[in-house]
Parts: sequence; C-alpha cells; structure tokens
Amino acid sequence: MSVLTEDEVKFAQGLIDKTERGEHTAKEIYGEDWKNVGDERSFGKIFKETVENKLLRNIEVSKETIVKTSDSGQEHRCEVDKKRVDNEIVYYISGSNDK
Repeated sequence: MSVLTEDEVKFAQGLIDKTERGEHTAKEIYGEDWKNVGDERSFGKIFKETVENKLLRNIEVSKETIVKTSDSGQEHRCEVDKKRVDNEIVYYISGSNDK
C-alpha cells in the first residue's frame, strides 16, 4: 500500500479543511501547491490510496453509476470512480469545510 507520508497527510488535511464542500480534483485541492507534487500521475495514485484508506478526514472518492449492456442485451449497473473529461478523479469534500 502506497500512501502519503505523515507530513504529507497533515499538509493535505490542511488543504482539505480549507476547501469548500463539494466536488474537486486533487489538483484543485492543492491549487498552487500542485506544482510541488512531482510526478502528477504517481502522486494522484498515492493520494487516492490515502483517501480510500481513510487517512484523511472529510474526503472520499466521488462515485457515479453507469449502465453496461451485455451481448445478450441485459443491463447491469455498476459504480465507478467519477472522473472529469481530462480523466482526473473527482473527490467529494464533506463535513464542516464550508467557508
């Protein structure tokens, strides 16, 4: 399991606590600090893993339901990570983070 370090978790939590409730990408949460994360793709995977392991409060991966149709015509609903057009994962910030 690759997750953020303890210091990175503290920093990320501070950013999350300052972000308005709603849907945001990691890039939006980090704002100007995004340029300091290094390899964006690798960092994004580690950030997501940290969120999924509940090491950060008041944030979760946003989900959406899609419908897939099998060859036999049967529809199946499945829940997947919500992504933006640019393929960035969307997170939902909840709790008492309203500005």
